[in-house]
Amino acid sequence: MSIFTIVFAFLAFAGIIIAMQAVTAKPRQDLIAERLAQYRDHNLTLDEIELSLPFSERFIKPVLERLGSLLTARMAKNRQVVVQNKINLAGRPYGLTVNGFEVVKVIAGIVIALVALGLVGVMGVTSLPLKGAALGLGFVLGRFLPDVFLNNKIKGRQKELRLALP
Repeated sequence: MSIFTIVFAFLAFAGIIIAMQAVTAKPRQDLIAERLAQYRDHNLTLDEIELSLPFSERFIKPVLERLGSLLTARMAKNRQVVVQNKINLAGRPYGLTVNGFEVVKVIAGIVIALVALGLVGVMGVTSLPLKGAALGLGFVLGRFLPDVFLNNKIKGRQKELRLALP
């Protein structure tokens, strides 16, 4: 084979590739029109607004709020006021409400109870009463820890205020 045959074959192959790309290429949209379309006023429907929210705000947050309202419905009003005052003194960390705080306490109780049960299982305890005790102790500890967190936030904020005073 001569060098001319190889060059001609390469050019023919390149020509076929370029022709195929030209045939299958998508037409370019006008970039300016595309950018202007982003700023064009159009009213969003309620469904579009709801679907633009993240999943946590559309589903998880409302479910947790309903669970919190169910938990606080059985709580005495004066206890709700005390918890709300504590949350306010702590500076409403993470945007907590009374409902949200009660949900955090329940979730923390369940998580720590499961961790305690797992630790007991890893230690090789097979006694059912000991596993139940670990589960109960973990739940009580988990319900108590958010209160400790809130009290620490209150103390930290009070210390900040004292240091800021002249």
